[in-house]
Amino acid sequence: MRANFGFAERTRINHRPGHILLAEDSLEIAKLFSLALTQAGHQVSVAYDGKLAMELLTKQCVNLAILDVNLPEADGFEVCRFLKGQDDLRHVPVIFCTGRQHPDDQIRARKLGASAFLNKPLTMTELITAVDLVLQESRTVGLRSSSSP
Repeated sequence: MRANFGFAERTRINHRPGHILLAEDSLEIAKLFSLALTQAGHQVSVAYDGKLAMELLTKQCVNLAILDVNLPEADGFEVCRFLKGQDDLRHVPVIFCTGRQHPDDQIRARKLGASAFLNKPLTMTELITAVDLVLQESRTVGLRSSSSP
């Protein structure tokens, strides 16, 4: 039996699917997040370490990156720094999603350019809502930028 989170059935305002890079070292969490995001209509590429995440970012056109802080090879902060340092990738919004409870992590993520910071555990509704809002904001900013002289 396949899990169904109900996202495919519900109508979301301004929902447009995107291609999401999910960098998560926990196989179980990656499967759960990927299933929920896919059922919400998104295409998902999964990287289980930071090095692979950076490689995929250079090879695939993504609309959003969801990064765990604790990744092997390169942590989520390093992946975000890499992404925001690339001229052709800096527009890609980042959501950090972590179980770490370090008070400075959220400040550090924002300083690196993250659009949102989620703490695990979280519901799939919280994840999908954050993704939808960040993608919507990213597209709105993109429309404003493309229409300015």
